[in-house]
Amino acid sequence: MQKMFLITALSLFSYASNAQSLAGDGCGTVTTQEEMQAIYDFVQSNNAVKHKTTTTVDSIPLTIHIVSKDDGTGGYPLQNLFPLICNLNTRYAPVSMYFYIAWPIRFISNSSYYQHDFSTGYQMMQSNNVGQTTNVYLVEDPAGTCGYFSPGADGVAIGKKCAAVNSTTLVHELGHYFGLPHTFYGWENGNTPTMSKQELVRRGVGANCTTAGDGFCDTDADYLYNRWSCPYNGFNVLLDQTGDTLKPDPTLYMSYSDDACMTRFSTLQIGAMRNNLYNKRNYLRTKTATPYAAMSVPTVINPVNNMIYSNTKWISWNNVPGAEYYYVKITSAALPTVIRQEALTNNTYMNITMPLSAGANYLVTIVPLNGKNVCGTNTIGYPFSYSTALGVEDATAKDNKILVQPNPIINQASISITTLKKGNYSLQVYNMAGQLMQQQPEHHQGGSLNSTINMASFPNGVYTLAIVGEGFKAVEKMIVQH
Repeated sequence: MQKMFLITALSLFSYASNAQSLAGDGCGTVTTQEEMQAIYDFVQSNNAVKHKTTTTVDSIPLTIHIVSKDDGTGGYPLQNLFPLICNLNTRYAPVSMYFYIAWPIRFISNSSYYQHDFSTGYQMMQSNNVGQTTNVYLVEDPAGTCGYFSPGADGVAIGKKCAAVNSTTLVHELGHYFGLPHTFYGWENGNTPTMSKQELVRRGVGANCTTAGDGFCDTDADYLYNRWSCPYNGFNVLLDQTGDTLKPDPTLYMSYSDDACMTRFSTLQIGAMRNNLYNKRNYLRTKTATPYAAMSVPTVINPVNNMIYSNTKWISWNNVPGAEYYYVKITSAALPTVIRQEALTNNTYMNITMPLSAGANYLVTIVPLNGKNVCGTNTIGYPFSYSTALGVEDATAKDNKILVQPNPIINQASISITTLKKGNYSLQVYNMAGQLMQQQPEHHQGGSLNSTINMASFPNGVYTLAIVGEGFKAVEKMIVQH
């Protein structure tokens, strides 16, 4: 079971003082009275259904931050990210919202953010949010919860354990981001609302659904603030003030029923979210999404004849029209579900940084991606074996070793390579997860290339340096040891 979490206090720090008793995957502070009054006013204005009605789909820019430990390990797997966003868009289709990736995906190596408290989470978002987009942080432990929306920092944090492909946690938290309260508003953390704010079960004369509970008359009265299984079978019989038995709706994303039960937002909830988008967050609608592109299957250039050699340890492929990025993963042929290396790149190659065993068989998969198209199936799975022998490289990529001095690097190192033809090159630094961490252009006049690279801000660890350009590529390992 996935559990979800909401912060809706006026500031993060006012929340922190009230969160001492919340442990594990509990829920945080509830929507403020001011925010709820805005909901009540909106519903009573009879505008909710009007705002729900739309003939267009609004494209929402989504900035993804994947947070790992200081050494770059432990981050949310890219293999799960794109199906997660596909699932999100399927569930938001009735809301007429489509979330597209605002490239690039941001990789943050910071152990304090990876497992953070609310104060550090606020700092994480304030330091890394990308303006005019919806910011989502995938972390290991978001303050001991499953996830939360921080209105003060205006970002959403989701724990890895609650970000399975079919989880509804991200769907739920973005509901909060667009202004929705829980269906059990007022009952969070075992609280009991005042009598006037307890929503009644019955409808018609005497109904108080526009002034109590979550404010929506098309969501049933709900007092269940802990996770519960559907269908609700009265395991914890709850009665309203009149003695009527509650029948909470397990299909609503803003309830706390099991993930498998949740399938929808109500009509009035959709109206409230669209009202929030058009009024509070209209800036999201001013962004221009890259048009949806149907993409072809990439063609592998290297390995040649299904072989990788000790001097050709990279994967390369042709450019696919419409692709903005490529997701690349390597697995062993014997265990194709276990990822040995993965990367997201806007280049048409990836360095192989994982250990390779002589004679072993591997499988590389390349997926072309567009910001609005991360659900495509135009992938290629290409088998290869590894040999410790020297292979015949592409004629344009001669064997030319990079010299890094000193290595290990304390803060800065000199980079040299014997002979390069005149042209434009790029010095690129990758971590051991294959993520591009830094690149700098080199406008070379021909002959010996000499440059410097600053690694002062990099955590201690092993990195790969690549020099790429004019049909040439060479790689070398670097160690940073401050």
